[in-house]
Amino acid sequence: MANITLLSNGHGEDAIGALLGLEVCEVRPDLHVRAYPLVGTGDSYEEAGFEILGPRRVMPSGGLTLHSASMLRRDLCAGFVGLTLRQWSDLKRLETDILIVIGDIYAQLQSALVKTKCRFVYQALVSALHGRGRPKGGMRRVFMEVFTPLERMLMSRLAERVYVRDVETKSHLRGMGLAKVEFLGNPILDAADGNPISCLTKKGFSVVLLPGSRDYAVSALGTMLASLVKTRTLSGAVAWSGGELPRFPGWRTESGNGVGGLKAVLHNQDKEVWVFEDRFYDLLAGAQVVLGTAGTAHEQAAGLGIPIIAFPVPPYYTEAFLINQRRLLGPALTISRADPDEIASHLLRFRYNKGDRDIAAHAGRLRMGPSGGSKAIVRDIITRAVDIGVLSQKN
Repeated sequence: MANITLLSNGHGEDAIGALLGLEVCEVRPDLHVRAYPLVGTGDSYEEAGFEILGPRRVMPSGGLTLHSASMLRRDLCAGFVGLTLRQWSDLKRLETDILIVIGDIYAQLQSALVKTKCRFVYQALVSALHGRGRPKGGMRRVFMEVFTPLERMLMSRLAERVYVRDVETKSHLRGMGLAKVEFLGNPILDAADGNPISCLTKKGFSVVLLPGSRDYAVSALGTMLASLVKTRTLSGAVAWSGGELPRFPGWRTESGNGVGGLKAVLHNQDKEVWVFEDRFYDLLAGAQVVLGTAGTAHEQAAGLGIPIIAFPVPPYYTEAFLINQRRLLGPALTISRADPDEIASHLLRFRYNKGDRDIAAHAGRLRMGPSGGSKAIVRDIITRAVDIGVLSQKN
């Protein structure tokens, strides 16, 4: 049985890798799919039921090692170098028929250690849209925003084909002489297919709060709740994945008993905020606005035409990250200070100004592109692997 190994470096990249892996199982169930997450524990792969390879460990930064000097120091103290050396040693021994790399230059460099008959790359992070302005955040962010000469060399020499996240990036790289680049749709949108939660849609205008899953989620949610109070009229729902829900000053917590994924209902005078677990896509399906401190989740919301308001939570979730995400998503993303009054004014603007909502929705859909990327990319990989003799034709 031929092996396909998915190598990825981040939570969002793992989610994309899992989608690609599931599509492989659908198209070619005779192939054995394995995953090698370079960052974190590969939860998306575990949920999909794939065999997971390599040493795994959660770093204090949650995968945001180079987003600030303080997080780099924390990860170094927590054993980042030792983990990386163990991964290098392990990857040198890894053999696979097909290697699918999901990630940026870091993942592509690691993939060069793997013995494989053919290698395909989905560059999930960098877009030509990032080139509209200079990267903010110093040299730490350059490789996150720019196709460096080293990365272009890796793509040219090692990859059978490179898939990118938008048509602008395809044109950009082909203009630089990389003929093997394709854009076949955006895989991250393929999972964003939920059903609105009826108890929320009955309440009217829906604000969905996305505090993320990293260490700053509690602090971020506290600011979001304070912002909702300032609006007086708006309530919302939380997509929570941060473990135990803490108490928030001024809010009374009522247990949701887990029914329908409802973890709790937060009460502040006559305002209610519903907290859900494992209902992220259903919450997005009914959202009119997202208030978030996330990464990939913002991109999914933008692709669905939902305006996003975001604010920094330093040192984890920095202004530099948000500015660069704004260059990617354009008017779909509004950046606010971490000030409840200012955030509330943005929420009310989107609530009562349909023109602003329409501008943000159009920009998000345009910049994220169409869904269907997982199916198209996998079918292209399988076809190419058959053409070059790595895989046999399916009977």
